[in-house]
Amino acid sequence: LSNSFARNKFLPGMKDKFIKLTTEQDSYIQSFKKSASKNMLNSYNSNMTGTAIDEVNRMRKIAKTATNIGGFETDASYWFSKITGKINLLKKVDDHLANELLVTISKDLSSVKNSFITVLVIVVLSFILSLFVAFNIMKNLLFSIKSFQTNLLHFFEYINKQRDTLDEFKVISNDEIGAMTIVVNQNIQQTAQYIEQDRAVLDEIDDVVQKVINGFFQYT
Repeated sequence: LSNSFARNKFLPGMKDKFIKLTTEQDSYIQSFKKSASKNMLNSYNSNMTGTAIDEVNRMRKIAKTATNIGGFETDASYWFSKITGKINLLKKVDDHLANELLVTISKDLSSVKNSFITVLVIVVLSFILSLFVAFNIMKNLLFSIKSFQTNLLHFFEYINKQRDTLDEFKVISNDEIGAMTIVVNQNIQQTAQYIEQDRAVLDEIDDVVQKVINGFFQYT
């Protein structure tokens, strides 16, 4: 418009370009108003008032409603001063929006950082807890295996007559080793009965043999 007002007419194609640009600007402002926050709108509305805004709208209306290619009768330097004033007001709005966005980004970044720290702490604690649980499981497993091994050695000693008595295996866990211990106990009881029966027979045979040796032949 500075060029057109100075010439007091539109050059070919300039009016169409002017209409196109102002329509795009109006559409952008409408979109901004619909999506902007309340603080953003307050900043825009409080700054976009005054003589510069009113005069720019008035002179734009003259250019839009002109029925011929020229004859604006508008001072180009006056237009330039007013549109410069409007641009400065828009710059103030832009600075306010930029600062508000920076504050919002800072808050979001702080929130994300806190969330990250929280998640990191949870992950570390979960890892430590997992290690603790795994350590206890391994410790109990090794203890169960060692206990089962000790009981098994006692059983073999009993079979080999290195022990006179045999105790049942102690069930100290509810895992697979505990279940295996229960099964072994059942078989140990049965085996122990057989061994005790055999020992009783052998003791009786030995007793009879000793009596026969001593001349008591009536024993069989």
